[in-house]
Amino acid sequence: MKKVATMFLGALVMLALVTAVPLAGECSHETQVCLDYLANNLKYKGYAGVELDEHDGTMTVRSVFPDTPAERAGVKAGDQLLAINGIRINEENHEKLQALWGEMKPGNTFDYTIARRGKEREIRLTLVEMPEDEVLRIVGKHMMEHATVEVASND
Repeated sequence: MKKVATMFLGALVMLALVTAVPLAGECSHETQVCLDYLANNLKYKGYAGVELDEHDGTMTVRSVFPDTPAERAGVKAGDQLLAINGIRINEENHEKLQALWGEMKPGNTFDYTIARRGKEREIRLTLVEMPEDEVLRIVGKHMMEHATVEVASND
């Protein structure tokens, strides 16, 4: 579930995209396959403008990027992502979340359920196109992780 949730929400949400990219240590693909996939697909995924941490099945907003849909909607660092369009983020909803992933495109609007200070609230976001510098940052970070894993495996 951790890898699926991270991939789904990471690239997806930013209320969801930054952590959707799996760590290279968890990534089972060859470096070139990852590079091609990320470079060709991230620019078509919707971007909300947050960085998420996943821990024990919980998605928590680590940071909110300035001038993004998430910032404009009032998302704050520390918020927990509980559901998207009423679909709770858990193992039982894996298939529903996978289907939702395909809809995460610029211009589409989603309702996020978040928890802040013990209270649930609904936030509506319209995703935008991922900025090119963010695509490059994510691809670069993932490729550096691949390089680290490859160097370690050659030792």
